[in-house]
Amino acid sequence: MIGSNVKVMIGLESHIQLKTESKLFCSCSTNSTKSKPNENTCQICLGFPGSKPTLNEEAVRKAIALAKILNCKINEYSRFARKIYFYPDLPKGFQITQYDEPLAVKGEFSIEQNGKKKTINITRVHIEEDPGKIEYIGGHIGTAQQVLVDYNRSGLPLCEAVTEPDFENIDEAVTYVRKLFHLLSYLDLIDPNQEGVMRTDANISIDGGERVELKNISGSDAVEKSLKAELNRQMFLKAQSKKVERETRMYSEETGTTILLRKKEYEEEYGYIREPDLLPIIVNESLVNEIKGQMKKLPEEVEHEILTKYKLPKQIAHQLAFKRGLYEYYIECAKKLKNVDLLARWLVGDFLKCANWHNYEIEHCPSVERFLELMQLIEKGKITEREGKELIKKMFDEPKKSLKELQTKGEIDLDSTIKTVIKENQKAVDMIRSGDEKSINFLVGQTLRKINFKGDPNEIRRVIQKELEKKSEK
Repeated sequence: MIGSNVKVMIGLESHIQLKTESKLFCSCSTNSTKSKPNENTCQICLGFPGSKPTLNEEAVRKAIALAKILNCKINEYSRFARKIYFYPDLPKGFQITQYDEPLAVKGEFSIEQNGKKKTINITRVHIEEDPGKIEYIGGHIGTAQQVLVDYNRSGLPLCEAVTEPDFENIDEAVTYVRKLFHLLSYLDLIDPNQEGVMRTDANISIDGGERVELKNISGSDAVEKSLKAELNRQMFLKAQSKKVERETRMYSEETGTTILLRKKEYEEEYGYIREPDLLPIIVNESLVNEIKGQMKKLPEEVEHEILTKYKLPKQIAHQLAFKRGLYEYYIECAKKLKNVDLLARWLVGDFLKCANWHNYEIEHCPSVERFLELMQLIEKGKITEREGKELIKKMFDEPKKSLKELQTKGEIDLDSTIKTVIKENQKAVDMIRSGDEKSINFLVGQTLRKINFKGDPNEIRRVIQKELEKKSEK
């Protein structure tokens, strides 16, 4: 436990890979999911002498949208610089980034923790290119048997969002990372399925001491583990009256501790110079307004719209609003289904449960037409809700099969099954004949089990009653 008298300061730098078809300064593809190492490269992203960069307009537009999410002031004039350092993943020997003239500054982003809202101040948002990816074979940076470099990532469009050291505990930092990632995914500014789409550098210090930077943390869970490990290390040094030095470290899953990478550099050591091959970015108010007008509504705005327009319960409205693409899916279905309350209940219930099991992506869910076919069967009473629950699972598990194929399971001889159930449960039959009408529910349940719940309970009840009447007449 951290003593209440210990002051923790955390600042985050999130490197966000923007969702574009091509890289920041060339036409190479950004999708390396199925690519071989170093396949998506050219003279520009490999830094060949004489090659000239050309700025990707779509990356700038998405960076402006990101800056608006963080409530930043968009600078009318910004420009690129060269950040000079030598590392195997940097083929040019420098990184094209923004330094003293960034795209946006002075933003605010609110988070909520334990019912309390807090504002995190954003220092700056700037655009830069991604370096390549270093692969450590057979261990981490200190133990690897081989070190390889894949330049497919080199030149991918990044937007770096830098916060002030406003986080006073690890939970606040984790909450910020999760909320930001969710919003970026929700608004289609990133592709959440791409590896390392949001990597975080975290700076942490205690009691006003020297800060330590933790590099390249992917995901909110990793942010939590890394910060906890580094905080424990700094607390241990403090307990021994040792000084925390300014360093750059990384978290090791192997040891559960942070490992020294290098002594921390200062900004002036990078020898920034203006990038001579790129013109300044000029952003006027009309462009900002155009981009803002094209942005999707934020989840909170969508939730308010659902509550106002469809009068759905708040819990259902919240889930429809905060799952990317689910509200749009609901609207399309609602155009062709009368019972919109039934639709909403199914979407946030069994539909969402199955979607989450399959790592929720609305694009990979059953089509609107396919889901509507199921809902119409339920709405008209042609199948039971229990049958519907089984079918929705199969629709996700076997996406190529039609609903009719999923329903086909051989003919059920209901009359024969009911006769067997009555024969096997004579005690229940006697209780029904003695006036205990509720015992018929037991026979209905036994019949449903035998036919794998693929029947209408009301129809089964009618047939059982008819069969018992026959026996009484005899």
